[in-house]
Amino acid sequence: MTELERLRSESETLSPEALIAWALHTFGSEGIAFASSLGAEDQVITHLIAQHARDLPVFTLDTG
Repeated sequence: MTELERLRSESETLSPEALIAWALHTFGSEGIAFASSLGAEDQVITHLIAQHARDLPVFTLDTG
C-alpha cells in the first residue's frame, strides 16, 4: 500500500469536522493550510476550521 493509499484509507469515511481534525493531527499546523478564494463553499470550510481547528492556517487567494 502506498502512502497516498494509506492516507486515503484513513480519511475517506470521516465527517468534515473529523477530516479537518485528522488532517491537522496527521500533518501538523506547519504542514497544512487552507487556501480560500472567499467563495460560498470556502466560507463553510473556514467556519468549520474556526470551530474545530483554530491552529490551522487559512490564507486567501485573489482569483480576479
